[in-house]
Amino acid sequence: SDATLGASFARPMGMVVRYPGVWPPLKKGLWKVRFEVHKIWRTVSGFFAPKGQGLSPKALGGPITIFVGAHVTLTQGPGAFLVFLGFVSVNLAVLNLLPVPVLDGGLVLLLLIEKIKGSPLGEKTQAVAQYTGLALVLSLVVFAFYNDIMRVFPLVQSWFL
Repeated sequence: SDATLGASFARPMGMVVRYPGVWPPLKKGLWKVRFEVHKIWRTVSGFFAPKGQGLSPKALGGPITIFVGAHVTLTQGPGAFLVFLGFVSVNLAVLNLLPVPVLDGGLVLLLLIEKIKGSPLGEKTQAVAQYTGLALVLSLVVFAFYNDIMRVFPLVQSWFL
């Protein structure tokens, strides 16, 4: 059975499952986070797979896609909305750990390189890494906005015709 702490899509609205103690729902929540992290990793690696074997870059969504998802889940009820917020939070946490210099994962990577090297990286090297990482992240943001606008544009166009 798919028991949750009151947020479930398989049960009638208002049905709450009670667990004796904290461990069973905590264990289930941790399992779900692990499952989502694995899915996110497969998704991110799918963008870099050979053509025809991975995901299309058009599948990438940005803030508008997140807003639409939030709106849809909010109309399904507060439980669905909270699950969606958790999903977005886990996605952002995993992406933040990617080894891109302006993200936290990039900082860990730079610190690891310093540890292996035995001395701090040069200021110029760090600056180049940071600017390169910033350019990658900004390119991704622009591309995600572009995809969002291309998804929404046919809808907007149909409103005026």
